[in-house]
Amino acid sequence: MASSIWNLNETVGTLSRIYDDRDRSASSGSQKRMEDKLGDILWYVSNIATCMGLSLDGVAQANLDKCDRRWGKKTHAPIFFDAEFGPEEQFPRLMILKASETKKGLAKLSQKGAGSDWHQLGARVTDNSHSDDGYRFHDVLHLAYVAVLGWSPVMRALMNRKRKSSPRTDEVEDGARAINLEEALTALVYEHARESEFFATEKYVPFELLKLIERLTRGLEVNQATYDLWNSAVLQGYHAWREVMKHHGGFLKCDMVARKLVFAETEAELA
Repeated sequence: MASSIWNLNETVGTLSRIYDDRDRSASSGSQKRMEDKLGDILWYVSNIATCMGLSLDGVAQANLDKCDRRWGKKTHAPIFFDAEFGPEEQFPRLMILKASETKKGLAKLSQKGAGSDWHQLGARVTDNSHSDDGYRFHDVLHLAYVAVLGWSPVMRALMNRKRKSSPRTDEVEDGARAINLEEALTALVYEHARESEFFATEKYVPFELLKLIERLTRGLEVNQATYDLWNSAVLQGYHAWREVMKHHGGFLKCDMVARKLVFAETEAELA
């Protein structure tokens, strides 16, 4: 088997060189060479699988299953991690919130309650930075996690929605470690976003970043979320964040059923 692996590596290297050096007109000669090398690769892979007692069909199916778990199907139902808890420990499935800031650059996030009442979530914050980089509005990013993923220990704490009726859930999923991890994850993604104009023109978050997010959240309930959902949460979050920065505030609709975080300059636009 060792020789098969060595030959496989050598053949893949040859195939790569053929591809890099190929005539852009895709001549019949280069096409034939690539066909031959691809055939060799399939033989080596089959030989290695046989030596390991593996079925190529089984390997292929396992890979398809992994891709489905990671990327998922865009039509699957929303995830409600708090569905089995009482209303007082659930995220409201539809929320209207308001982001605003003072002349001194202090930002706050408020949630609309019954009637026209607004309840401030947490304390007013600054960027905590030497420069005006907008991080004072980063709670908008946490809201996107709620909308798309149904998850945010940070927002559970701010909204007083921790699942205290289950001590284990309260400790592991809603506790300090999970909160700190979410804040660290958000800061990490923010640094990547800064390098790409805060995803203003991007359709996809870098895959390496998505894989890092998956590793960081292993062991938590949100690890059920696919790469596709995380991609959507990050991009929606930064779209809303950019609009809030542009207008120095605004209104947000967090719709967990539709998996959408929507920005509007006025509350009436969200109706």
